Amino acid sequence: MGYEVEYRHLDVTSEREWAETVEYCRAKLGGPSILVNNAGMYTGRRVHDETPEGWQRTIDVNLTSVFLGMRAVIPYMLEDGGGAIVNTSSMWGLIASELNAAYHASKGGVTLLSKHAGAAYAQEGIRVNSVHPGGVQTTMIEETGQANQDATASRAPMRRLGDPQEIAAAIAFLASDDASYMTGATLVVDGGFTAI
Repeated sequence: MGYEVEYRHLDVTSEREWAETVEYCRAKLGGPSILVNNAGMYTGRRVHDETPEGWQRTIDVNLTSVFLGMRAVIPYMLEDGGGAIVNTSSMWGLIASELNAAYHASKGGVTLLSKHAGAAYAQEGIRVNSVHPGGVQTTMIEETGQANQDATASRAPMRRLGDPQEIAAAIAFLASDDASYMTGATLVVDGGFTAI
């Protein structure tokens, strides 16, 4: 597509790797002015089925990583006079289902952490919002099987799964100046799933 893109591996649960990655990006690009926290995983277990290890890993990847990412970039955003942070939560960070105890807890945490940060840094020019996808055609939902994909799609009023580009567009909007009066907001992109 003509873009110059570079990949750098980051273990989002590692404070050290966050610091190294942010320093690397600052040296190459300046800033940072935008951060998108988009890591996610789930185990699909109820409370009594979940293991302490599974719980902790899900919390670390889904929630602690958001804290570490914001903690790594906010000092530089404060120095530079502002920025935009978009944290990917989930529709399951707003409502619950019978499964995924750790996933629900972690994504609910992302929702409220984003609201906290949105309020805490608003006067310093840093906007923090969360996006809440519904079922999206990604590897993560494909791993749950066709029956789950069909069930998720059938429960949404639009009767389909979302396309990753639809979520990317919402994230791009929240990161842009078009969302300049939004902070602490929860932008739901779920085909109407949470509306009913």
